[in-house]
Amino acid sequence: MKNKSVLFFFAALFIVLVSITVFCLNSYAAENPSKVKVCGKIIYPGFKDGWLLITVQRIIGGKEEKEPIIKHTISSPGAYCLEAPKGTGKVNLKVFNLTNETFIPGSETERNNLAPFSPYLDNPLMIADEDITNADIEFSEIPSVPVMNRYKGETITVFGEVSMPDYKEGRIVVTVNNTGFGHPNVASASLDQPGNYSLKVPKNQGDIYIGAFNLLPGESQPGFDSPKGEYSANPLKAKEEDITDINIKIQ
Repeated sequence: MKNKSVLFFFAALFIVLVSITVFCLNSYAAENPSKVKVCGKIIYPGFKDGWLLITVQRIIGGKEEKEPIIKHTISSPGAYCLEAPKGTGKVNLKVFNLTNETFIPGSETERNNLAPFSPYLDNPLMIADEDITNADIEFSEIPSVPVMNRYKGETITVFGEVSMPDYKEGRIVVTVNNTGFGHPNVASASLDQPGNYSLKVPKNQGDIYIGAFNLLPGESQPGFDSPKGEYSANPLKAKEEDITDINIKIQ
């Protein structure tokens, strides 16, 4: 009888230890899912100082999530490599040039992307089950962003006019964003003064938000107080045909 009790005790202990081990392994697997590598290079001939922050933001239901799922820093332009969970799906990949003046952790400056930045030209990027080796980003500060209109796929053209009754000086930056009016993550155009504009966006991009900012001399990107205006019928649907008469009034 005593031997049976001992055997029962060790059997129960074995079951408990196995259960704990399985639980720990499952917890570890949940916290450390299989990863894939996303690699490329940052091309930034005009880099002067600061550092570069690479962010990955998931797209759910066609909308970019506010908080990045990955933040990766490098000290200067060149090769980079980061890890992302397998099967992450569609994401927007961006790089920011941060300096001591533009980076204040947790501040509105960081959350609203006031630092100069450039997106990956083929956004949204699809992260599936294979490593990505060619996610190169050519950095171009707002408002001089000619690279933002060089898409590899088919494009359509958006035509319109920017007006500003109280215009005095500075450049006009027309922005196209796929999550809401603000900094461009799809395309942009820069004008010397209010007037006609045209820019290219990917065919069948879906919902896009178009607006414009007036940048005063010396400003490199829009700020909270920059005069601005957005197209009154946002969002537009970017499909197969060119879009005309997208007129914007800056107040």
